[in-house]
Amino acid sequence: RTVQPEFVWYGFRYFEIRDVSFDSYGLRFTYAMIKVLRSSGNMEENRRMKTICFGEILFDVFPSCEVLGGAPLNVAIHLSRLGCDSMIISSIGCDERGERALSEIVRNGLSDAFIHRSSYPTGIAQISILENRTEYEFNDPAAWDDIVASDAQIDHLKAENINALVFGTLALRSDRN
Repeated sequence: RTVQPEFVWYGFRYFEIRDVSFDSYGLRFTYAMIKVLRSSGNMEENRRMKTICFGEILFDVFPSCEVLGGAPLNVAIHLSRLGCDSMIISSIGCDERGERALSEIVRNGLSDAFIHRSSYPTGIAQISILENRTEYEFNDPAAWDDIVASDAQIDHLKAENINALVFGTLALRSDRN
């Protein structure tokens, strides 16, 4: 479906959504772009908005600490805080980082129903801060390369009235996703 830009919808302004489709291989998404320019602050309207965020869950590994992130997860958490019905579809490793991620995700009010446990390690972005620039190095493979949804989960998503799909580009490096 296509939604024209430049209008207010569910308390947000300017959405553009194109070609969201489902098939037997899982959630397939051709193109979507969502720009949130302004929130109206109307939590009741926001509660009616359903958003899927698809893609990477990772830890940003700085020299002194690790911070849970990944663009799709960050968007899902922030939309949830605005009162939207937001869910994350992703994958984490069966490792200590994966357990920490899961705990923090649930603590932030998101469901873990669409988070696959992969044999690949949980994603990391190793961050090096140099004189005038920052460099990022990602583990490969990472759990986000192995996002899996069951037929029952896909059927559940088909039955939902999803208003928007947000995706992260890192998870698109895998043909499987």
